[in-house]
Amino acid sequence: MQSVADRLRTQPLMLVAEAFTASNDRRTGRSTSIQHALESCLRDESGFRASVPSLNVCGVHNIAEGGLVRFVGMIQDVRDTEFYAGIYEEHMTSGQVTERTGKYRDVLNLSDGATFVPHDDCTWQRTPMVCVPVPGLTTWAMEALVGPVSYPNDHRQPLRGEPQGSGVKRRAEPEFATGDQLDTGCVEPMEDDDESTKRPRSDAAALMCPPCADTKPPAQSEEAARKLIWERSASGMGCLLKVYDADEGEAELRVNDVVEVFGVVERGSHAEKAANDASAMEMLLDHERALQPPPSCQPRLHCFYVRRLPADCHPLLPEPNTKENALAYDGARAHAANLRGSIIAALSSALGGDKLVAEYVLLSSISRILVRHGEKPIGKLSVNITGCPPCANGGAHSPVTAALGGVLQELLPYAITMGMSIGELNSRVFGPFKDHEANALKQGCLQLPTGAVLLLDETVLAPGQLREQGVRNVRALADLLERQKVAYDFTYCSVDFLADVAVLSVSAAKSMLMFDCSVPLRVQAQQEAPPTADASWLSAARAYLGLAARAVNLSVPPGLSEMLQDDFVRTRASQPNITPDDFSRWLTCARLHAASQLSTEVTQENYAFAKELDQARRERQCAQQVEI
Repeated sequence: MQSVADRLRTQPLMLVAEAFTASNDRRTGRSTSIQHALESCLRDESGFRASVPSLNVCGVHNIAEGGLVRFVGMIQDVRDTEFYAGIYEEHMTSGQVTERTGKYRDVLNLSDGATFVPHDDCTWQRTPMVCVPVPGLTTWAMEALVGPVSYPNDHRQPLRGEPQGSGVKRRAEPEFATGDQLDTGCVEPMEDDDESTKRPRSDAAALMCPPCADTKPPAQSEEAARKLIWERSASGMGCLLKVYDADEGEAELRVNDVVEVFGVVERGSHAEKAANDASAMEMLLDHERALQPPPSCQPRLHCFYVRRLPADCHPLLPEPNTKENALAYDGARAHAANLRGSIIAALSSALGGDKLVAEYVLLSSISRILVRHGEKPIGKLSVNITGCPPCANGGAHSPVTAALGGVLQELLPYAITMGMSIGELNSRVFGPFKDHEANALKQGCLQLPTGAVLLLDETVLAPGQLREQGVRNVRALADLLERQKVAYDFTYCSVDFLADVAVLSVSAAKSMLMFDCSVPLRVQAQQEAPPTADASWLSAARAYLGLAARAVNLSVPPGLSEMLQDDFVRTRASQPNITPDDFSRWLTCARLHAASQLSTEVTQENYAFAKELDQARRERQCAQQVEI
């Protein structure tokens, strides 16, 4: 006899049917669920999560028909609520009547010759959400979350070949890309297959969802237009989640949430529905059905269980605010000084041996928003590294950008490098926008998860003319730096969404954007050898940085707070050019320095270190001006 865990992996919909039979709830359908069984297996069964195939790693056509799958991604768009036939009757030709549920299905499970009769008082609802691979998720973090990642030759193209176990011929499902493979905001529509793989025109109706499917194929231009809308609606490499029994209030899933999903993939097309189930077809408006791409363009994942990952979730650490997390802190504090020193050495090796800039990069990468005072986010530290060489002939980035970006991607779970050339600014879309014709929110480059580190390369910026899109992109970056908000363009209005992204910039001269501090790069003649980046060191360094980022919300003793304010008054009396913004930056750096030591509170030594760091930065800026 199969265990519950084995049945969950291979026959989840059968367990749903059994839960429906045992349920007395006919109003909402919440009891028709296997979520509790899944949670129990994830908690108690060792290796259960790893045994479930992941859509992040393999294509949909490699998933067993009707089997359990998982997916880690970011909620990119929340669509309007759908209504479906929660309970219906299956009338057989023999006269037998069976009551079934339409939950976790788009294609109703009808026997040959059976008639569909819905229950008008049992219409339930679900929420479609577009979920994309987490932007900026580095390879090691993806492997820690879902297992080893395989790379197809071209992750934009769907794999060829027909899916196993499907009676309807259609395109193979596309592979999913990892975050650092995904070029956010710049995904071109899927190209047509070459001549050897083009589908005969007779299969066109099977690829369309009702009411688009018709006995007579549409005209060439109409089909091409619909395909273009489908491709735009499919949002690149994402999948369409169907979320059931969604929570409301604070627990409600929102745009930019990172989630882990367990569910079943819908493999059939709408055209496979029985011809006499027209009532079910009408559950959605015709034009909404037409805009939904078929499963071959955008896989649909019916969710049994959706787990929102905390904002400070780390692939190598226990859940925050747990006993295991406290034990991790206790164990790491003994090695914090050595780990911090080796990470500074690794960063400085990418920065020409410059430890001052490395200190600022470390503090910036672990900075998080603590509170918002009006429009000003408190706790973030954005850094502009000036005096960097431009890219070599034929290179895409400055050597500083390439080296620093490589180190950040090895150490942090979310790290993105973005060029700032005139061509990139004019062609990319930084802020998400609504495509009303496709009824889809299109992803922008700045739609990033909490805790991401964005590295900008301004050394590639050359004289040229910014077009309208380029001006909007520069404004979006300025808004992210100043307010930590990203404007989503809905054509008739703009809505600000909160962000929490650390921004670093590499430039030859001072940035055209407003950063919290600007630090000139000074290449050292004598450089320390970087630490040996073996697996054990990388694991310890990654976990340490995750703990440091969680530790930023430190308390400041009341007596120390008054002492620091008095120090600012004395400093400003002797140096009139010191401003309240400088004092705010000192406090932020002091808090981040304490967090980097895994301390439990800010001390006067942390404040003194922050002032010394700022003084060294000012002296270097003055020396650079004299040299010029």
